[in-house]
Amino acid sequence: MKYEDFIASKAKFMRKQGFQPSRMNSRMRADQKLVTRTALEHGRYAIFADCGLGKTIDELEWSKQVAKRGPVLIVAPLCVSVQTIAMGKEFGYDVNLCKHPQDVKDGMNIVNIDRLQNFEGIIDKLTGICIDESSILKSVDGKMRTFILSAFRRTPFRLACTATAAPNDHMEFGNHAEFLGVCTREEMLAEYFTHDGGETSKWRIKGHAQEAFWRWVNSWSVTYRKPSDLDPKFSDEGFVLPKLEIHQHLLNDKRVVSGILFDTGGIDLSAHRDIRKNSITQRVDKVAALVDAEPGVWVHWCELNSEGDALIDALDGAQQLKGSDDIDKKEEILTAFIKKQCKQLVTKYRITGFGLNFQHCHNTSLGATHSFEQVYQAIKRFHRFGQKKRVNAHFVMMDSEFTVFQNLQRKFDANEIQHAALSAD
Repeated sequence: MKYEDFIASKAKFMRKQGFQPSRMNSRMRADQKLVTRTALEHGRYAIFADCGLGKTIDELEWSKQVAKRGPVLIVAPLCVSVQTIAMGKEFGYDVNLCKHPQDVKDGMNIVNIDRLQNFEGIIDKLTGICIDESSILKSVDGKMRTFILSAFRRTPFRLACTATAAPNDHMEFGNHAEFLGVCTREEMLAEYFTHDGGETSKWRIKGHAQEAFWRWVNSWSVTYRKPSDLDPKFSDEGFVLPKLEIHQHLLNDKRVVSGILFDTGGIDLSAHRDIRKNSITQRVDKVAALVDAEPGVWVHWCELNSEGDALIDALDGAQQLKGSDDIDKKEEILTAFIKKQCKQLVTKYRITGFGLNFQHCHNTSLGATHSFEQVYQAIKRFHRFGQKKRVNAHFVMMDSEFTVFQNLQRKFDANEIQHAALSAD
């Protein structure tokens, strides 16, 4: 027996626990119907579909079918609830917005994830749970991740939806598998992974388990970037993205001689934070100059409150989303931006980096950051199906941050390799 066959024989594959759906929404594409039908047949399933492929409709149809058996709760990121309800109306779905546990009714319900922990008392009454932008499960030790895995352990039907999971972070697959009831993250690690030396956090797939691991992931999930990835007969019309331009703006921080960095190695998080704190004025001035050169709608991503405050001072009519804002204020600002009542939005990755549709905007400024997922998701708010213009992503950074940017580029390459593995038959 080959090693990969031996591993496959031991693997815990998801047993189908769902049902055959009734007639689905006639406005769904063939690929959406296939994915949603598969998810319903499995009962517990993950959809890793790229941004803009219509996961929201998949979630709504899945929820409607499950809701015939009992109440369903969709959990969504900030302000995504409002967009989901609006899209639901367009496609004929009736979704109930919940701010308090007593708001939950029979049928389809939706709640902002920031309010989810207040709903603990009604969770046992749910028949189905759908996690929109389920990369919230990425965090190994996060309170929300822990709460979700524990709270919905007995919920009969479960759906997790997000874009392709982050490369080099296979723990995210373990968290998804645990949420769906396939196996625990620890069982996944024991089956397919080994760790290097004493660094138990540095896990990698065992050399001969590569093929078996991806086959296992594909047994409880689907991954695709365009309809034809699922079936060559499916049309990709309308799913050709406009060009994405990555602009690098390197600012001199006096650590450069003749274009060569004194320190060509990596920058740790603490040192990088110091560089960004000490360069706010230079970087904000550059962003303001970019906006002056191309006026219009922009989103500016920052990681420091002081940087956000400086951007507000430098940009006319800009509004800022802060973590300290209450949910209602955040939704008010985001709604104003989506309705084009605000043209300059200053925000953070962790607040608005997931789930929202910003196709009315095609210019964005970012900094070099260590998180591939945050940058990928941030850019995908604009560079998604439905965008009509070329997307310009302006990375404004100091010379000494360039190694961080290069690491991001390597992770984008790794993402392509991971997608190919997940999409394999």
